[in-house]
Amino acid sequence: MARIYHLTDRDDNAFEYLQEAMSTAKDIKSVEHQIAVNNVYYEIYKNKGNDRLALRSFVAAEELEDSMFSMKRISDIQNIRVNSERQRQIDRIEQTERRFYEEKMNKRVAWTVTAIVLSSSLAFIVWLLFALRTRKKRNEMLQDIDAMRDKFFTNITHEFRTPLTVIQSVAEELKSASPGDIENVHHQASIIEFHERELLQMINQLLDTARFRHSGDNVFRPWAHGDIVMFVRMIVDAYSPLASSHGLNLKHHTSQEHIYMDFVPDYMRKVIVNLISNSVKFAHPDTDIVLNTSIEDNKFKMTIEDKGVGISEKDMSHVFDPFYQAGHGRRTIGTGVGLAAVKMAIEQMGGTVGLESVINESTTFTIIMPLVHGKGDYEPL
Repeated sequence: MARIYHLTDRDDNAFEYLQEAMSTAKDIKSVEHQIAVNNVYYEIYKNKGNDRLALRSFVAAEELEDSMFSMKRISDIQNIRVNSERQRQIDRIEQTERRFYEEKMNKRVAWTVTAIVLSSSLAFIVWLLFALRTRKKRNEMLQDIDAMRDKFFTNITHEFRTPLTVIQSVAEELKSASPGDIENVHHQASIIEFHERELLQMINQLLDTARFRHSGDNVFRPWAHGDIVMFVRMIVDAYSPLASSHGLNLKHHTSQEHIYMDFVPDYMRKVIVNLISNSVKFAHPDTDIVLNTSIEDNKFKMTIEDKGVGISEKDMSHVFDPFYQAGHGRRTIGTGVGLAAVKMAIEQMGGTVGLESVINESTTFTIIMPLVHGKGDYEPL
């Protein structure tokens, strides 16, 4: 506004506005406005020819400009310094964060490696313990097998030697027997025949066990369809004299007079004979050996019970193992293959064998078999 008054030759008014503008510029500390006011003073004084005041106004404007420049420069320097310090702080923070992240990652890696090492060590220890335990069990098993084998050979040698010794002794007596003593010769011959049958039965048991174990389902099985009650009764009648010679009563009870089913006659005969022979060996004198036959749940069931020395719980889980001989209450008689052959034969015919026993009281074998095998179109027995 003062410049307009100056240009219109109204300098008095211009001085009033310049004084007011200078006062306001100083109040608000505006260097730019003070420089502008001094420049207007310079122009007015220069036009009036007042060189002294014009020079003073010019110098004042220049000094203010220099001051403003210095202040701006100082401000810029301060800004640069502040920005530099800020950037340094940012770099320091980023470096600290990066170091913290690296340390965190290093710790994580260290923990991971430690966990892997511990896990591997634990797995190795577990594997080592398992290997040691397995080796220990295998060694124990091998020792048991060796002991079982030695015991088997010792027993079978004894079992073979006893009848062979009797046969040899009887043969020597026959050599010196009188030709006319026919009754004595027949008696001695019956003794030889009895022990020959015992030897043959033991050999057949060994052969049956070996055949079952190595041939499995490929064993030839001549199946037949017939009356199992009649089949059992004939075997019981045939072995009743053997039981009587040991002071035992061999009996057969049945819930039905006739039960027709599919079975392998050779296998079933060996099963029944083995179970009867086993009961005869271990039953108390003057007791009964009872075979029961029946049908339960559309299946054939046969039990054979004796009142004898019984079988311990420990032995019951092994009596069907080949060559195993029970102790702790049952005398170690025989080769240890009879019950194993029984179990294998019954399983070959699709059945199961169970055992219940109480020491010094009783032992009961239970056989369960299906009535029909396969298509059931077998030749009648």
